[in-house]
Amino acid sequence: MYKWVNYIPRKINIFLWRLALDRLPTRQNLSRRGVVLKRLVVRLATFVLNRFIDCILATELWRKTRIWIDMHIPQFMDWAELISWLDGWRASEESKTKVYTIFTSAVWHLWWYMNSVIFRGEELKKALLFESICCVSFFWIQSRAKFDVNLNLRLSKSL
Repeated sequence: MYKWVNYIPRKINIFLWRLALDRLPTRQNLSRRGVVLKRLVVRLATFVLNRFIDCILATELWRKTRIWIDMHIPQFMDWAELISWLDGWRASEESKTKVYTIFTSAVWHLWWYMNSVIFRGEELKKALLFESICCVSFFWIQSRAKFDVNLNLRLSKSL
């Protein structure tokens, strides 16, 4: 289940669409197609598809995100659960758009981080990930979705 969103960049929409269809190039998906990966890549790529929500790094990013937007968000096991919860959430479309944008940014950043480690050998500073998620989310909401938002973005106060 995926809904194309115009205010999110095209490459991110394609990434989310592939995530929803289980078509990302993960170890499992690549091995089904007969692609052999180096041992290091296999070990690091294991956490990808439905682990965006519960790997150690992701858990910490989701915790910080919950604090940032100042609202209780249930723990999800995968992207489909997250989208299902968001669809059923009783909130304004503006609030749903903001939360979806933040979640999208977080998942994209986790994927980007993992690929940087695996394919470029870059061990990026994990502390900068959350700051980048905030900045990118702010930019997408302000510039692309055309909603007024301040950098503190406290959603629960506006519901």
